[in-house]
Amino acid sequence: MGGSWTVASTLSATANTTTISSLADNTVYEFRVVNLCSGGDIASMNIEGVKQTCPTASYSVTATSGTITFPHLGGEVSKYTIKLLSSSMTLITSVDKTGPFTVGSTVSHTFSGLTAGVSYVVTITPFVGTYNLPDCTSFDFLTTTPTCSAPTGVTATLS
Repeated sequence: MGGSWTVASTLSATANTTTISSLADNTVYEFRVVNLCSGGDIASMNIEGVKQTCPTASYSVTATSGTITFPHLGGEVSKYTIKLLSSSMTLITSVDKTGPFTVGSTVSHTFSGLTAGVSYVVTITPFVGTYNLPDCTSFDFLTTTPTCSAPTGVTATLS
């Protein structure tokens, strides 16, 4: 990564944990611990971390398709993987939506060729750098069953 370092927290000599609040969502951070010694400072290895969030999706369905829509999470999200699974959690298909994304944009995908009246599961995995929250958004949807009226005005001729 690189750049300058900011002191996020100062601990006592006996402390071994700290909480850093107000980190931006979906942004990769690099951390290191520095032991301030009278003979010179000693730094740990750099450690990366991310405060990752999950999208809230909506969907619309027909008898043979389902459209998934959600707002881009912002931050450093570079890709979303959207999976369509059977109700028994068998993968049917998967699609990657890759950036660059713009602030306030919407991510959408339509799965077509579905079977009417069948329940499906959709999962969404956002990627921030090399980090991801597998299947962090998951929901079920049921394709509609087409309504069909009985035929009218039909006549039959017997011969």
